[in-house]
Amino acid sequence: MFDPHCRYDPSATVEAPGVRFTNLDELRKDHPDSFTGYLETKLLQKEGTVFRLPLRSSADSDISKNVVTKSELKKLVLEFQDETSKCMLFLRCVRKASVVKIDETGKWHEVYSVNSKVSKEVDLLSSILCRKKQSTNTNENLYAPEMVRDSYKMQITDNTEETSKSWVIVQQVGAHNKESVPDIVKEAFHLGSLRLLPHASVALLLNTNIKNIKNLFTTSCYLPLPAASGLHFSVNGHFALSSSRQDLWKGTGDCKALWNQWLMKEVLVFLLQYML
Repeated sequence: MFDPHCRYDPSATVEAPGVRFTNLDELRKDHPDSFTGYLETKLLQKEGTVFRLPLRSSADSDISKNVVTKSELKKLVLEFQDETSKCMLFLRCVRKASVVKIDETGKWHEVYSVNSKVSKEVDLLSSILCRKKQSTNTNENLYAPEMVRDSYKMQITDNTEETSKSWVIVQQVGAHNKESVPDIVKEAFHLGSLRLLPHASVALLLNTNIKNIKNLFTTSCYLPLPAASGLHFSVNGHFALSSSRQDLWKGTGDCKALWNQWLMKEVLVFLLQYML
């Protein structure tokens, strides 16, 4: 528990403004109110992740005087809703996201939800991620695993839309021509300055009755990037990104720029050919 103002936790200091509890049963017994805000009986009954954001509601703070108003929060939630269905497309494990409002009486209202269902679970990254995690050898060629490809269908249902969206998605790890990796990129992997994976995906929309598709298709690095792709399908890759994560790396001739070019040329292009 964090106490940055050192007001509530007797042991909190400026250097260590909080405390970590390992015995939650004892804490629950002594301070049961501490758990009320986590809504354990509703949120933590199933597998998943809960993000609890302590938004500032008072200007009485030494950290910041910025207060999040109800109108600002509503705007943030609407922006979240606009993007969430697109975020589901290339996520490996997340199959549902929802926004819930709790009124003054404690009653629970689900105001938004989006679900994805897949025809089969495809996880091409597990083995290579395991290798990456266990490897202590920076010279291991993680950029050149054996090529594996698989496809599946995904249906995304948004409770604010009348029609579900159906997609066919193809994933690929590795490339046909492993030796095509530029020498600068290989050197960056050997030095440990570049640790990306040769993984990419392409998603084609199967629906023909979707009216507004102007902003539907994205370029993603597992989550959509803000820049519009201009394509009539969505692409995903383990790209090198700018420091702000707002766009692909903009360099010229360096290892990150060459990696992005190689990933598009040797993996994404072959995926598109396969789908067509």
